[in-house]
Amino acid sequence: MARSNTRIGDVFSVDIEGNYKKYFQLVAFDLAQLNSDVIRVFERKYPLNADPGLSEITNEEVVFYAHCVTKLGIKMNLWKKIGNFHNIGRIDHVLFKGSR
Repeated sequence: MARSNTRIGDVFSVDIEGNYKKYFQLVAFDLAQLNSDVIRVFERKYPLNADPGLSEITNEEVVFYAHCVTKLGIKMNLWKKIGNFHNIGRIDHVLFKGSR
């Protein structure tokens, strides 16, 4: 298996519930908190046979942001990278609660 590289703007597809797929996008590398990727997950569910464009996907409503190891998910076949798109939205308002 070829080693997968990820970069800001990559869009991923993940099958859910056996009948649908959803999309998420890598929007940042958080070196300050968990030293991991930050993704934004889009709200809309698509039929498995749908093929929306990257512009359509990245203009959807964002449900949440999360830390994620995108390369590991690819390696484990949990999701697949479908492309890269420059629109990553605003990330200056994304905050994760820290604890001490």
